[in-house]
Amino acid sequence: MSDLPPERVISGKPAFSFVGVDYFGLFSVKQGRSVVKRYGCLFTCLTTRAVHIEIAQSLDTSSFISALQRFICRRGRPEVIRSDNGGNFVGAEHELSTALQQWNQSRITEFLHQTEIQWKFNTPTAFHMGGVWERMIRSVRKVPASIVKEQLLTDEVLMTVMCEA
Repeated sequence: MSDLPPERVISGKPAFSFVGVDYFGLFSVKQGRSVVKRYGCLFTCLTTRAVHIEIAQSLDTSSFISALQRFICRRGRPEVIRSDNGGNFVGAEHELSTALQQWNQSRITEFLHQTEIQWKFNTPTAFHMGGVWERMIRSVRKVPASIVKEQLLTDEVLMTVMCEA
C-alpha cells in the first residue's frame, strides 16, 4: 500500500484546510406548484474527516461556485481542494483561476497570492482516490433517506435535513 497523501496526515492546521468535495443525491423540492431538483455538495476535511454540506441548486459551474463561496464564508478558505473530474468542478476551477488572474492586476495582488486555493483533480480513471469523501457521502445519505423517504420537501426543510445529517 502506498503512502497517504500529505493532506491526510498534516497536523497543526485548522479543520477544512485540506478539503475533498463531491456532489450527491438528487432531491426533489417543491417550489410553488412545480417540483425542482436540488443536490448536496459535500465538503469533507481530509485530515479530521469533518463534514460540511451545502445545497446546490443545479449541477452547473455557477451553482458550485456559490456553494463554495458559502462554504468559505462559514468554514474559512481551504489551502487545497481535491475533487474528481466532474464537469462542474473543472469549470469552477477554470473560472476561479481566470478571476484570480484578473484580480491580480489590481491593488490586492499581494493578498490574493497569500490566500490562493490550490485545486487538485484525481486521475480520471482512479475512482479509489476519492474514497474519503465517497464514504462520507454514503454515511450522509442514510439520514435523509430515513427521514424523507418519498416526500416532497421545501428548500428550507431540505436545508434543515442536511444540517441534521
